[in-house]
Amino acid sequence: VDRQLNVTSGFLGAADLTKDGFDLTAKGIYYGMVYAISKFCYTCPVVCGAGEEATFHAQVFQNIKDRVEVFASDAASDETLAGKLATKFFPHLWVQQWDKAHACQRLLSRPWKADPFLSNICESLFEGKHAVASKIHHSGVFRERFRRAVAQMTGKCRCKIRDLSAAKHRFTSHSLPLRRACLYFLPLLRVAQSILDERARGSEEFISCQTFLESLSGEVCFQMALMADASDEVIVLTRFFDTSNFDKAEMASTLEGFLTRASFLFEKKGADQCGCTRHMLEMLRTPRRCVVDGNIKSIECPTSIERDRCYARMVNWLRLVKQCIEADFPSFETIQLFQALSLNRQCSAEKIERLAHCLEVDAGALQVELEHVRPIAAFHYGSADEAHRSTSSAWATALQGKVKQYPSLFVAVSRLLAWQTSTSDVERLFS
Repeated sequence: VDRQLNVTSGFLGAADLTKDGFDLTAKGIYYGMVYAISKFCYTCPVVCGAGEEATFHAQVFQNIKDRVEVFASDAASDETLAGKLATKFFPHLWVQQWDKAHACQRLLSRPWKADPFLSNICESLFEGKHAVASKIHHSGVFRERFRRAVAQMTGKCRCKIRDLSAAKHRFTSHSLPLRRACLYFLPLLRVAQSILDERARGSEEFISCQTFLESLSGEVCFQMALMADASDEVIVLTRFFDTSNFDKAEMASTLEGFLTRASFLFEKKGADQCGCTRHMLEMLRTPRRCVVDGNIKSIECPTSIERDRCYARMVNWLRLVKQCIEADFPSFETIQLFQALSLNRQCSAEKIERLAHCLEVDAGALQVELEHVRPIAAFHYGSADEAHRSTSSAWATALQGKVKQYPSLFVAVSRLLAWQTSTSDVERLFS
């Protein structure tokens, strides 16, 4: 970020720890990071011209060392320790931050594992060894059969829905099979029944579909729909954080919005009125039947007692989610101090004072400058398109040509723009 608050960002470099001779420990990660920065500081021989040697630019190397203030990683112990080692290399490293997109995945994985009923649904549908989603995904015949069933239900002959796929190493992607299992429950039921009828008893496909169909009931289907709605809300939260530089000033209000929506859906039972839950209830008004071991099984709309049990499980899930948020998004962490610059909510003088202390500026001066410039920033924020609306860009626009008048606010806004506390770009590089 320059003196005019123009942001320059990009990918500096990477190191393959194994190929470049480093081990997979915290020290290996640390030395690999230093190695990647060193490679960036060499002039490439191709650019120099044939016969010329690469030149190491020591001043560029020193400038990078002096200007790094934030280290971001996921919560793995070796990466966290590498961040602590990095304080010896970067003299002005102020903040070590865990990636928030990774933390969002734990809002699903940890609470769902704590409830056997929710965990069993995950196992039978998409996560277990005999999960029906996995069998459909890895079979061209089953995928085509599922696609045709969906096309017949929707009336779209060129339907692109082919399976219930999910990436097991990314837990938030499990919202896809949950959502599709609810929206296309009848095609899924039809395909599972056809597999059960044609495959040999004892085969993996037979066992998978038999286990799935035996587990189905009105209560299970209703619970699955509630889980789909919960995962959709977590996906919305994850998308906010899964960017190279998310809006740190609106981080607290985004988390509050997530909890408010989840509370409406599950504590106030608002899920009956929207989303996958409403769709499932409407679909189960007509009993759905399948044949398992020669017995006809009917899947009907859940009773009020069953629905209350399902909602109780989701209320417990929400309680655990709140504890996960307290652990992974603590209100006292450094980047949450930027809510002092939020344009959607008023901030207390205490938080402004803490932000000023962190950035080593005068708290009184920052308070006065915020009061002077906030109306201008709020105007730019409100007049921007909703798709491109950003607190940081609104503050940057409000300070254009006024940097010298508001030095303390410039320090705060420049860090709001520059501190990219996310590993999303690196994750996309190797995913």
